[in-house]
Amino acid sequence: MVKVRRFRPIVALFSIVGTALALAIAAAFIPDSAYLRFQLVKDTQYAQAQWIYERIHFDDRPIDVVVVGPSRTWFGVNPVRMEEDLGGRGLSAGVVNFSLLGPGRNMNYVILKELLEAKRTPRLVVIGVSDQPARLFGHPAFKFVANAGDVARATFVSNVGYLRNLGYLPFRQMKLAAMRVFPDAFGVRPSFDPASYEGSSYDSVQSFRLADGRLIDRERVMSHAELLADAAAIRRSRPRMLPADWADIEFGDENFYIRKIVAMARATGVKVVFLSIPYFTGPVETPEDAFYAQYGPIFKADLVTENDQLFWDGEHLNVAGATVVTDWLADQLLKD
Repeated sequence: MVKVRRFRPIVALFSIVGTALALAIAAAFIPDSAYLRFQLVKDTQYAQAQWIYERIHFDDRPIDVVVVGPSRTWFGVNPVRMEEDLGGRGLSAGVVNFSLLGPGRNMNYVILKELLEAKRTPRLVVIGVSDQPARLFGHPAFKFVANAGDVARATFVSNVGYLRNLGYLPFRQMKLAAMRVFPDAFGVRPSFDPASYEGSSYDSVQSFRLADGRLIDRERVMSHAELLADAAAIRRSRPRMLPADWADIEFGDENFYIRKIVAMARATGVKVVFLSIPYFTGPVETPEDAFYAQYGPIFKADLVTENDQLFWDGEHLNVAGATVVTDWLADQLLKD
């Protein structure tokens, strides 16, 4: 008598899930191209990431001073002027601003790791900090640009985006594999094209297009009333929500990656300092001042706080403001 096997839906379900999980894990280990990873955000407001990779790997100009941070730092420090300032004071140094729009210290870590692993060891890293440190999610570009190991090792307790980023990894690796085979279909370059390179200082651009399509004129001056309204909205966003002892929870992304950045820097003999640029009428003190002070001096750019001619919106400096802060910062660095 022939036995008929009974269909067991639970067993089948576990088999399907197990197979899918095994395939996803296998896909996550597909080798990729770091250059293509940095191009995954080329059509976003984080497109500067591609230039950063090219500046590190394909441009022989020195990188002695590196500025990293969020948008306040990107708009607030002009690397071309800082080179001129330092040179005029007798210090020849190549300066780059590798800041990106958006909060998230994890992307600063990815960029500095790329720099140091390429043996482009700077003398100084300037980390932009503010009254609103990075909290739970990290930078939106991290899951696209970080290598698979760094995505998997983003294990701070309050990383609420961890499973989402990890779940995206197999798809990303398969997409990167396809990009290597069909680069034209994805509009990417598998190898460096000098003719398309933005040049040694991306920050020299005087206008900037945001993700929503708005073109920002970096020379514009916002009215005093609009600046005050912007500042009031920023002030309402509550810089601290948990007791200081819980900082590693509230500012999980910030503290986790600042420690990793400092450890990398110290291992290669690189000095770290911090730069606080305020919003209009805002404080230069941050909830994390005591934390940062463990690792290096904090330079507080309070000279711009009340000057309504130096901001293009309530949070960001215009070209004139960046000039003021850059000149001041060059002086502080030489004094330190």
